[in-house]
Amino acid sequence: EALKTTLETTYGFEGKLVPNPTRQQIFDEIAAWNKRLGPDDQVLFFFSMHGYYDSDSELGYLIAADGLYRDEYFKTWLDYNSLRPYFARCKAQHLLVALDACYSGSFGNIEKAPDQPAYDETQDCQTQIDATFNYRVRQYICAGNKNSKTPGKSLFAAKMLETLRQGSNTDTGGILHFDDLTYALGKVRNPEPVHGTFTGHTPGGEFVFVRKNACAQQPDRDGDTVPDALD
Repeated sequence: EALKTTLETTYGFEGKLVPNPTRQQIFDEIAAWNKRLGPDDQVLFFFSMHGYYDSDSELGYLIAADGLYRDEYFKTWLDYNSLRPYFARCKAQHLLVALDACYSGSFGNIEKAPDQPAYDETQDCQTQIDATFNYRVRQYICAGNKNSKTPGKSLFAAKMLETLRQGSNTDTGGILHFDDLTYALGKVRNPEPVHGTFTGHTPGGEFVFVRKNACAQQPDRDGDTVPDALD
């Protein structure tokens, strides 16, 4: 609820909270958003639920509200291989999946180093945004690797909320980059979050959180080209 509020009030997202969804509800909800979203949109899918990793098949799972506690054949759980095609169908240019679940690092291929961004950091706010939106983005960030359990009181969600609240101030131009988010989340050590890309990602593309009115000209009453907030 707190993440939804911050994304809406600070970054202009349209959010929807789906409490305790069943496996089918997850599929239906993603499909409904896919029908609405277009190339000019960006979307964040945030999952907070139980997870499992089967080392024999090297496949990870989310366990929805109707998932059995013990499911020997994993029929009631939601495997990542079944989930990724729904993201592939999404027409939004920028898509970020955040997984706050045990063993969620099994979702995709973990990156050791980020791609170079498509923009020049010396460029103005709007130019940076335009540049990064030219590239298709399919990124993810998880609460831990494929072998990590996560605590009941999520450190991952708390740090993400803190970063969204603090990481969009005027000295950054009101833009919070994916690299900024992963750097902040990297301070959570037990377990340590991991991130990467999945099918459909274009090298150089990056998910960005843009604060409302981030590119609006800042007040400069003394005319020294330095915004009043930084003067």
